[in-house]
Amino acid sequence: MTGCPFCSLGCSGLPVDDEGSVADSVCSWAARGFSHHGTSEPRIKGKVVSWDEAVTHAAQLLAHSHAPLFAGLATDVAGIKGITALAELTGGIMDHSEGVMVNARVLQSRGYYGGTIHECRNRADVIVVIAPNGSDAIPPRLNEMCLNSAHSFVSKRDILLLGEGLVDYSHAWSVTSEQLLDALTVWRMHYEDQSIVPRLASVFGDGKIVGEFTRVLKDSSYATFIWVGGGMSPMDGEMAFEFVASWVDHLNLTQRAICLPLGVIGNGVGAVQVTTWQSGYPVRVSYGGRSIRHEPHLYNAESLLADGAVDVLMWVDEWDETYLPPKNNVASIVVGREGMECDATTDVYLPCATSGVTGSGIVVRGDGASSVYLKEMRSSSVPSVAQICRQLREAMP
Repeated sequence: MTGCPFCSLGCSGLPVDDEGSVADSVCSWAARGFSHHGTSEPRIKGKVVSWDEAVTHAAQLLAHSHAPLFAGLATDVAGIKGITALAELTGGIMDHSEGVMVNARVLQSRGYYGGTIHECRNRADVIVVIAPNGSDAIPPRLNEMCLNSAHSFVSKRDILLLGEGLVDYSHAWSVTSEQLLDALTVWRMHYEDQSIVPRLASVFGDGKIVGEFTRVLKDSSYATFIWVGGGMSPMDGEMAFEFVASWVDHLNLTQRAICLPLGVIGNGVGAVQVTTWQSGYPVRVSYGGRSIRHEPHLYNAESLLADGAVDVLMWVDEWDETYLPPKNNVASIVVGREGMECDATTDVYLPCATSGVTGSGIVVRGDGASSVYLKEMRSSSVPSVAQICRQLREAMP
């Protein structure tokens, strides 16, 4: 049995076999993550080198940088602490992902009624799953962890799904990510018995689906809106989630309703919490200059790289060997899962252990309510992200 780091649900007690693998029937995401094996040789410009040589070269790049960027940040709590120490030492900027920032910006600007996975599973009589990217973005075990009412305190539960291609469910409204904000607007207008403006007629259709959604929500006493973001532009995503948060505020005047954002992977909530503990600010934080600065729009990793505002990128992802850094023209260091396919444009590739598979660690569950311990399932010769960060600090001239 082990905890799982491969989505925001933070499942614990997953059954594993003697080789440290999870069956596809348990969870397809976990099965893929636990079964991966890759090579563990460090590289400089695509050429295999010794570990000490790779660490020394990476440390020199960071030491001579005037504006380093630490991005990706998909690592456990100890790894985030190690990266924070490096950023503080080099005057760097830290950024995790846009999904993290959508939630954080809404929380900063207006706040929202939040809840937990267990609260949703035990208490909600209506659960609305909003998935702009469709069913492929919904964690496979969401049904078991949140939606299934078999062991809850409610006698009846309705599930409403809103997103692209969601047609295989009894209450499903299939809308594209571009239509999502309009669909939410139509639904709330219908809920409040307002006239639907002509501009929204295309997403409204014949009104049958939105009428059913409205009836179910009006009959509820405890509604949960699960936000599985992605597939939208940063501005549209933020507007859509803020719209949901505003509606949940309104619902709480007459019943209980909560927001439950579960779309962020790679320990994104953990990254926000650790940087807040360490600096007083969440990610998209800079240690350059006389004081620590938090700029949720300015310190976007992709924008900084595109604008040439940084001169070294250190990209970290210990769980997904396919998640490579954005195209860039700066010196790059990749600290990634074994077998990550970095090309010759990557200055240094340092393979790292994977917490929960080839190493141990702690991550924060997507609802932010608890931590999940990840134990090592099989051994590896490579160090953890936290250990690599310490080696880089010690190797700096």
